[in-house]
Amino acid sequence: MFTPRIHSLGQKSVGSLFAAQAYFNAGQLDRALALCLEALALEPALEPAHLLRAAILLRQGEYAEVRNACRAALRHNPESGRAHLILAWVLREQEQIHDAIEECRLAVDADPNEANAHLLLGTLEFQEGWIAEAADAFRSALRLNPVLHEARYRLATCLQQLGQENEALVEVHTVLQMRPFGARSHLLDGDIYFALRDYETALKRYRMAIDVNPISPDAHLKAGAAYLRLGRHLLAVMELTSALKLNRKLTEAHELLGEVFLAQESTAEARAEFQAALALNPRSLVAHWKTALIAERSGERAAAQQAARAALAIEPRLADILEDPDERKALAEICSQPCIP
Repeated sequence: MFTPRIHSLGQKSVGSLFAAQAYFNAGQLDRALALCLEALALEPALEPAHLLRAAILLRQGEYAEVRNACRAALRHNPESGRAHLILAWVLREQEQIHDAIEECRLAVDADPNEANAHLLLGTLEFQEGWIAEAADAFRSALRLNPVLHEARYRLATCLQQLGQENEALVEVHTVLQMRPFGARSHLLDGDIYFALRDYETALKRYRMAIDVNPISPDAHLKAGAAYLRLGRHLLAVMELTSALKLNRKLTEAHELLGEVFLAQESTAEARAEFQAALALNPRSLVAHWKTALIAERSGERAAAQQAARAALAIEPRLADILEDPDERKALAEICSQPCIP
């Protein structure tokens, strides 16, 4: 992503810099860095050398030094969009999202034709929950590079969240035409149908993803969720168990297994799955609430209140997001009971 562009340079440094680029492309980072420093010793004002040094250090995870190299490049060329882009990437890795967005915007201003700058800006805006702005950034990236599949995937996700499911499907199907055997495209296609509650079609897409990549834990997980919604519990258990075999840390797989067992009135098994989910993610809203529901139905009032309090601490609007009327009624009953210490 961050391969510096080497322009016409002084004869003294050009050999070292081009050799450094060759070693960088070959993955020999230490040798590339040594030659890059050699070029900078000959001509300290070489912006491409500073950018190549930043790219090498980025691969090595030396983020503080990457920032120094980018600042050096910007001292010699304040309009270096690539330096701003690398800085934005580093700030993102350090979870300084707002600063990363500012650097990314500077990168876009400096070089509006750099598709990767728009892609990263959209990714950061999406992370902040600015979905409409992120969609615009992904569209800009695609105008510059129509085969940038990552931007199209992310645009589809934005459109889905904005309630524009038909437009999202168009984007996914565009990728499928370019890459008909891409498991990720089938997964995203399935996700959109799942959101539309067309579980049969969603399941077909997830099965296609599994056919392309049988060892994808996400594909098995999503197929399990679709089987659950369709009431095909045995197949749901099989898919969710397959997902956990491929990735033992899938909290959602335990949550879904718990829901399957709860639907089958296998209370002990359901409780065990929700506890497994909480062991992986103590802030699992589903696991806390379902644990409260099991306890309430079992007459364990204190345990029900404790689990419900934990769920409400995570999501105070729990009553508004519960779709099942019986579950909303159970929450109201738990909350209306005298508090048990």
